[in-house]
Amino acid sequence: MAAPFDPQASTIRVTAVLQGLVRRRARLVLDTGASRTVLAPRLVEVIQARPAGHVSPVPIMTAGGMASAEQVRLTSVSLQGFTVGPVDVLCTPLPTQLGAAGLLGLDILRHFNVTLDFEHGELTLERFPTDRVKETIATYSAPPARAA
Repeated sequence: MAAPFDPQASTIRVTAVLQGLVRRRARLVLDTGASRTVLAPRLVEVIQARPAGHVSPVPIMTAGGMASAEQVRLTSVSLQGFTVGPVDVLCTPLPTQLGAAGLLGLDILRHFNVTLDFEHGELTLERFPTDRVKETIATYSAPPARAA
């Protein structure tokens, strides 16, 4: 299934259905440079997402420098009829000029073959078979830290 986007725009926005305790549609910016999906605090409040069990904030690198984010658990994220979940996402304030309630990062996108057709302005997601998802996630897991 293909979703339209403006190939002349500076960002690609997608509609996702986010499920915390409450289900809500939200516009997110597709961000292949973000390793994690990030949601604005107001959206996290509206969908009543709960902390993911991590007490301390997670340090993150943003375009503006270092910041911290809370980690929250969503029951699911749905895109173009496909659902991924449960998934832990980050919650931190986002610039108002973003024009969206969050960033859709690689933690969600890696569950799909993603095709951006700029000639026709279409974004297509194709879901991997279930065992391939697990294999793909394992392949892209961060390597263990090395001792100095």
